[in-house]
Amino acid sequence: MHNYARLTPWIMLGSAWLRVHFGHLQYLAFWLFLAARPPALVFDASMLVSHPPSS
Repeated sequence: MHNYARLTPWIMLGSAWLRVHFGHLQYLAFWLFLAARPPALVFDASMLVSHPPSS
């Protein structure tokens, strides 16, 4: 039997390393998924980013 209490920090470090190095692939897949949807269902985030709030 392994000592899982000793392995847990390494598992947490490994998962954090994977998130740092491969997280952008997850976001890329998410945006590709959005791009594959019908245009009427795609939320245009540029409306929030490119235009300043009206005062």
